[in-house]
Amino acid sequence: MISRRALLAGSMLSVIAGASRAQAEANVAITRELVTKLILPNYEKLNDAAKVQAGLWADFAAKPDAAAIAGLRNAYLKTADAWSAIEFLHFGPAGADFRFERISYWPERKNATGKAMAILLAGRGDDGLAPDVFARSSAAGQGLPALERLLFDNDAETLLLANDADGDRRRRVGLAIARNVEIIAGQILAGWRGGPDSVLKKLDDPGYAQEATTRIATDLLALFQLIRDTKIEAPLGKSIESAKPRLAEGWRSGRSIRAIAINFATLRDAAEIIFANSKDEIASPSVLKSAVKIADSLSAEELSALVISPKRRSDAVLLLDAATSARDVCKLEIPHALGITIGFNSLDGD
Repeated sequence: MISRRALLAGSMLSVIAGASRAQAEANVAITRELVTKLILPNYEKLNDAAKVQAGLWADFAAKPDAAAIAGLRNAYLKTADAWSAIEFLHFGPAGADFRFERISYWPERKNATGKAMAILLAGRGDDGLAPDVFARSSAAGQGLPALERLLFDNDAETLLLANDADGDRRRRVGLAIARNVEIIAGQILAGWRGGPDSVLKKLDDPGYAQEATTRIATDLLALFQLIRDTKIEAPLGKSIESAKPRLAEGWRSGRSIRAIAINFATLRDAAEIIFANSKDEIASPSVLKSAVKIADSLSAEELSALVISPKRRSDAVLLLDAATSARDVCKLEIPHALGITIGFNSLDGD
């Protein structure tokens, strides 16, 4: 005869299993929404921007023109913006073949990008710049931070227009980097939506979809820590005296805060999808809207200037506070909403 305790235990297990199934089904739906409404559109924008950028570099390399440099810089900014919108995601095709690092090797260590660029620029003609060869070179010289240096470093325009072997090589290196970013962006997009082995197709498997939910959520939460610790606090320092303005992302092109604003907008959009059908009282979407508003209000400013300004440093502190509040709220609410556990190291980037 089955005891009452055994019956009660069996009943409780059925309830838990039912809840788990319901959570898993909800997560599959949420993950599909994240993929179709956030991830794929942003990778498509990156792919499109990278194509335009590579085309402009091809024209410039063939016919150097001072008037074209403004177009190259604008194309870079659009491609970098598109990257910022999907930068959080390591899961999937971006994590294969070091594609993530090859598009954006940042933060760099020990001036790795400068060293990689010095080696590239020391060459002549197309030596080492064929796509398959270039893809095996240092990741620090393959992506957007390297292209930023070519376009925005001191005397960039003069160096790019130089009518000599150095100028020719510099233009060819710029084209190689732009084409490399275009190729990688296309590979990532194809890996998400093309063929039977694409992520989009594999989401038909509930087990894979649940894994994708956890991995995507982990990447989203890791972005909070990257924004707070690396993008804001590292250049801010404890005081003006200890500030390190050149640790700000994209300081050469003046887009440090703009990149953060775009990061926050992606997190806000993701939260709105995750919590769309939640019956709980939640704060994540509103706190992220506030963070976006603060970052947008400062996006025309340059973080590297704010952190060393006695009058404006408080704005950088306000941005840090917004990042901290958003992180603290979302790291509790997002895992709870999805019924998943995020490891300590995932949140701290260790």
